[in-house]
Amino acid sequence: MINVYFTTSTSFDGKYLENYKKILDFPSSLGCNIISGRQIVDKKMLKLDKKLTKQQIFERETERITRADCVIAEVSHPSHGVGAEIIHALNLNKPVLGLVYKDMENKISPIIEGNPAEIFFLERYIFDKLPYILKNFVQYCNNLKKRRGKLIVFEGGDGSGKTV
Repeated sequence: MINVYFTTSTSFDGKYLENYKKILDFPSSLGCNIISGRQIVDKKMLKLDKKLTKQQIFERETERITRADCVIAEVSHPSHGVGAEIIHALNLNKPVLGLVYKDMENKISPIIEGNPAEIFFLERYIFDKLPYILKNFVQYCNNLKKRRGKLIVFEGGDGSGKTV
């Protein structure tokens, strides 16, 4: 099971709330575990978050990104927080899917659009195309998770016992 961290700007007028709900629902239908992001579409959870200190939110979210296998970020609305979460995930070698709604292509941050990381995928979407984009990304993450292994190297000078 893939652990997905979802993020998007929370300082918006609610115009794209339905988009966010659809983005969250689809990975769940593929058997993914959404470990963060539900608070964005749930007013009760968002209200509870407002009672937390900034430090508590930072610690909780960075811990969740660490536990996640991947990050899905709806980046149509510029957000410093989302940018920081993406960079944190990429620094931890977590694949990131950035989603840009078709009508918002001109508003995307150049720092997001120009990111050259091999595990950062930026996709423009409409709802007809979204299931295919998400399915491909989840499949990529599943394959990546299966291939990850450990490489153990014994290093030392001559006569240090490496052959034992």
